[in-house]
Parts: sequence; C-alpha cells; structure tokens
Amino acid sequence: MAAKPSGNEFLAGNYPESEPPLGENGFKAATHDYLEVIERNTTGPQVEGLEPSELEAVLADPSTEFIEIADSETGELKKLPLMSTVGYAHWFNTEFLQKHGYNPDYLMYSLLPQNFLDTKVDHAVLKSTIEKIRDKKNGLSLLVDYPETTRPFYNGFPVPHTVDLLLTSNDTPAGIYHYRSVCKAKEQELGEFQPDPSVRIIPPEEVDNYSDRIWEIYNTGFQGLVEDHPISGMIPKEDLISTLKSPDSTLGAYIDDRGVLQSFGYTVSNLSLCPWLNKDYFVREAKGLPMVYMPGIVSSPGAYVGSSTKIMNLLLKYTLTRSPEFVLTFECSNKSATYIPKLVKRAFSQSGIVDYEDFSEIKYDYRVVNFQSQIPKKTSLENSRA
Repeated sequence: MAAKPSGNEFLAGNYPESEPPLGENGFKAATHDYLEVIERNTTGPQVEGLEPSELEAVLADPSTEFIEIADSETGELKKLPLMSTVGYAHWFNTEFLQKHGYNPDYLMYSLLPQNFLDTKVDHAVLKSTIEKIRDKKNGLSLLVDYPETTRPFYNGFPVPHTVDLLLTSNDTPAGIYHYRSVCKAKEQELGEFQPDPSVRIIPPEEVDNYSDRIWEIYNTGFQGLVEDHPISGMIPKEDLISTLKSPDSTLGAYIDDRGVLQSFGYTVSNLSLCPWLNKDYFVREAKGLPMVYMPGIVSSPGAYVGSSTKIMNLLLKYTLTRSPEFVLTFECSNKSATYIPKLVKRAFSQSGIVDYEDFSEIKYDYRVVNFQSQIPKKTSLENSRA
C-alpha cells in the first residue's frame, strides 16, 4: 500500500481563485455533455458523478476544474467538469475523511466515471490537465470511486502519485458491496408457511403512526455503520418516511406486547425511489424478472434475538406471493458485509420457501489519489529577494 500524506501535506493554504469558467452557452453545453457522459459510461450498480440538482452550482463555482476533450465522432471540443470540491458530493462522510487527514474544503472529487477517463479520454490530455491543476494548487488530492470491474484512470498513469486506500478500523480498504441473487418460490412450502405472529406488514396509511419511532431506531442503528466509512449512507428522515409510504415499498415490523415498534425492515420494488442506484444496470441484470431492493433491517435494544430473521421471512413470503420469481439486491458497508449476507441466507434457509442462487458480489472502491506538486520550492534566499 502506498503511504498517504501526513496531515494536510497537500491541502494546506488557499487555492488561487479565478473567474467562473463558463458563459451561458458554455453552461448549457457542459450540462448536456456531462449528463450524457454519465448516462453512457456508468457501468456498475451505483449512479456515478453528481446529481443533476448539484450540477448548476458546480459549473458556476470558480474552484471547479474542467477538461477539454475532442468528441470521438465529430472531433468537436467539449469542456467537461473534471473535479470539484468534495462538498458537492453530499453523500460522503466528511468526518471520516478528516480523520484520514483530508480537509473537505480542499479535497477534490472526480466527477467523471473512471471507465470514461480510462478508455475514452486521451491520456496525454488528461496528464497535461492533471499536471496543470496540481501545480496551480501546489499539490492535489483527488477522491475517486468506481466499481471493481472498472480500471481507475490512475493505474499506470504517468504522473507521480500515491494512493490512499482509506482503510476502515478493521484495516480493510473502504468499499460498498452490492449483492444480487435470483429467488424462486417453492410453491407448496410457500402456501403452507405461516410468518411469526409477532411481526406484521405495516400498510402505507399507517406509517405516520410509527414515523418517529422508525427514525429513532434507524438513526441509532445506522450511526455505527457509517461513522467508520467514507459514505454517510443514511437517508434523511423525510425521504425515509416518504419511501416507506410509497405503494412500491413493503414495510415489515416487530411490535412488542405494549404496541411499541422494536424492529423494522423494508423492500423496494421501484428503484426510482433509490436515486443512488443505477436503474439501467439492474434492469439489464434482472433479464426481465422483477427487481426487489432491500435497503436494510434495523433493530432496537428492546427487540428479541431473531426478530430480524422473522421480519425477513415475512417480507420474503409477501414478495414471493406477488412475484414467484424475482431478483433480490442489497448493499453493505465493510462492517455490515461481515454479517448481513449470512443473515439473509439464514433467513432463506429457515423459511424453507425459496430456492436461490448463491449471491453475486460487486464492490465499489473509494480511494484518494495524491499528486504532489513538482514546482521547486523557493529557498530562504529566494524568498528574501522576492
């Protein structure tokens, strides 16, 4: 592993400001061209690049860095945003990045898919652009994310650099793990299966009755998963409750004898409710079968051991009753990847109502690439003459 810079070695100081880089026509062209590149070159299960809602501010920000490339078909020069400060990518956990020595005000985020940079951009142009940005900033730290099926642009890149793997507390490189399995009902067993009476489906019209308790459990349960990871991973309360109230979501919960909700889990059958997922990828991989996403199951300390499995069995029966064959997908952080896949398989086995393929796995990697400035530093004598 290449060593990461100590402290803010590449990040100290104020970067020189410049005028906003685009006029009105350039703004429209860059918006169109950027979104087209993202759509055509996002190859994995996660959406890559910035959300359209963030793009206007990024294009107008003088600190955004651009690259000019020639269109492969027309030869026309296109100006695309190459990197921005990481704050525009609001899904990153800035506290985690700070613990690794990176100031979010100066850490840059790669806005273009690595697949595009590695295979579609002239590396001589990319090299020249990176060098200019590096020297202007007196050093550059660039956060990149990409699926493991893609080669990041910096592999074999001729500009000197080091790579920080962003290790988590258990010394594993930071990643998001996406799992997928085809599930098929055992028809006789499904018809005979009776879910545990302590768990039930909560219909959309009842979600508001439990919204505060749902958020309390969710907020507490996810803190431990996201504090040691570069992705924050938590859905805002308003968005979570809105998703749970959608007819395309199914909410299962364990409610104790006092009527207090102690555990819940849910599935989503419309991936448009999950804007961080690449819907086209999942449609392609599902090969005509319904796709069901399971964002998670969360329990409070008051839940009994095994309630998560009971909820999962309930959701499984509900889904198989509506779709006797479907593709299940879910994602994990480094920490949850050590137990969630096992929990899902155990629930499948205990229910006895499903045949399933062993889980396929695709990992998203998160790295910081550090380019140290090659401009010689002034000596004390040179400084005194300046």
